[in-house]
Amino acid sequence: MLRKLLALLLVTSMIGMSSGLVWDFEKLFTGRQMVPYGAPWIADDQKMYFGTGKDVSLEYDEDGLGGLNITGNTTVTGTLAVTSATTLDGLTVAEEATFSASVVHTPYVNNTAGFTIGDSGYFVFHIGNATGNQTVVLPTAADNIGRALLFVITEDPEDNSFIIDGEGNETVGGAATKTCTDAVGSFYYIYCTGTSWITLASGGTWT
Repeated sequence: MLRKLLALLLVTSMIGMSSGLVWDFEKLFTGRQMVPYGAPWIADDQKMYFGTGKDVSLEYDEDGLGGLNITGNTTVTGTLAVTSATTLDGLTVAEEATFSASVVHTPYVNNTAGFTIGDSGYFVFHIGNATGNQTVVLPTAADNIGRALLFVITEDPEDNSFIIDGEGNETVGGAATKTCTDAVGSFYYIYCTGTSWITLASGGTWT
């Protein structure tokens, strides 16, 4: 085995010298040798991982996404050009991002239990709880002026209620709370004036 390895190293060295390439075998064996030209490709539905804990992955998903999928925090310094279907999870753009294709921005979160909304983050909430009433407490109006929030019942609540509650004495839709007992498809869209939350649109029965 050792002889075969030494022979391989000798042949590789000769090829490298004849082609003008300088190979760092330590980097080569640890996967850190720079590819001088050309590059390997990622097969359909396969991933390439980065980081000791596989914090970021790069995947070509042909069956589902049909494009490039980057999972993990991604920092782009310079110009990013996106021309095909691309999913970016945790994207930070330092300068400029140019999108030639359509951009779909869907910062939503699924909740099936009660929760309190913070002063930043998601603005679309998919909700519904079949095991009990679900209450969401809105953030402080004074700290969220101009913010809009959308609640959509996507899980069948059966006989349970979904309740939107303003913080403290703050109102939502002119009342202390808004309650819905309808099935999937009901929604409530609100806007913060700085002192209260007013109704922009709604679907279903809210009391």
